[in-house]
Amino acid sequence: MIVVVFYVMDWFGLPEEGGLPFRVIAVGCAIWAIIFSIPIFLNVPEPSLGRPERKVGFFTSYKLLVLDVIALYKTPETRPTFWFLLASAVFRDGLGGVFAFGR
Repeated sequence: MIVVVFYVMDWFGLPEEGGLPFRVIAVGCAIWAIIFSIPIFLNVPEPSLGRPERKVGFFTSYKLLVLDVIALYKTPETRPTFWFLLASAVFRDGLGGVFAFGR
């Protein structure tokens, strides 16, 4: 809305060569985002360090991942989460195939 108002008001005399008014918009958006993200950085607590006993190597981490997914399937309360993750993976792979081969 503010951009439309500035555009109608002839940008307060700014020259329009080289897209200067739109570059000013980009800088204004960056300043806006920085100013209004400061409260998030000041008020949101840091996440916990997780489970330190699970700090493992590269290949062992995949083993733990598989065990966690199996545990999702075996627990009745979390079985819908397992099916969601499986459907999401198949859907993303399908989209990748469509975009790669569907030209």
